[in-house]
Amino acid sequence: WIALVPLMLACAGEPRAGRRFLLGWIAGSVFFLGTCFWCYGVMHHYGNLSMVESTGVLLGMTSGLAVYFGLFTLAFPWTLSRPWLTLAGAGALWTACEFARGHVFIGFPWLFLGYAATDQMLLAQVASITGGYGLSFLVAGFNAGVFLVIRNSERRNWGMRLAAALMILAGVSLGGGLLKRERPTESAYLLQTGIPLDLEWTDQYREAFLRDMETKLIARYARNDSRGGLVLWPETPAPLYYQQDPELRAYVARLARSTDSHVLLN
Repeated sequence: WIALVPLMLACAGEPRAGRRFLLGWIAGSVFFLGTCFWCYGVMHHYGNLSMVESTGVLLGMTSGLAVYFGLFTLAFPWTLSRPWLTLAGAGALWTACEFARGHVFIGFPWLFLGYAATDQMLLAQVASITGGYGLSFLVAGFNAGVFLVIRNSERRNWGMRLAAALMILAGVSLGGGLLKRERPTESAYLLQTGIPLDLEWTDQYREAFLRDMETKLIARYARNDSRGGLVLWPETPAPLYYQQDPELRAYVARLARSTDSHVLLN
């Protein structure tokens, strides 16, 4: 809720567009290096790339993703003419950059700002209308509000506005925690694949793995009075390609039929 405030303060007083972009790019590079460092290990240990190549992939990825931070800081001062424009403009700019990051370059919709609000029951309802981007808009706009209060610290009314906004936010969060939860009426079957990342994937292991998954699922289905529902099979670090593998498609179809359930795969 305050993560963007230092960045906004830094670029608001910077008249040079190139330097504003650089400030955002540096911030984005630090952010993505700190959160996506695991990319090096994946490339080096499992992609069989050298240390230099793996480092290059990591730096190339983080540098490219950081461009979207730079675009935000480049354009942010254009919203400073009116307070309402700062609030709405900051939210719109940040959300547009996230949307572009999720659909352009490598398509990387990780670590969006709006994910911070998903645990707040009432706030999270915004996503049912706007998707996660609406939450990002809300959080970025709140950051802009804090920025305006700090920038206008000599004026007492700005502090009062922030206090009111914080009280409203706290009330919404507390109210969400008091909502009565509905009792579940549907069944879900969760498949934990548990495949070690460094395992050598062979035809024999594939056969044993798929057989084990089916056995576990059928057993859970039987223990649940043979009630159909939703089978959730998460992403797996294994070469299982649904679109290219007729045997796998037949296998998943058999799981759906034998449990009278829908299957959400990968």
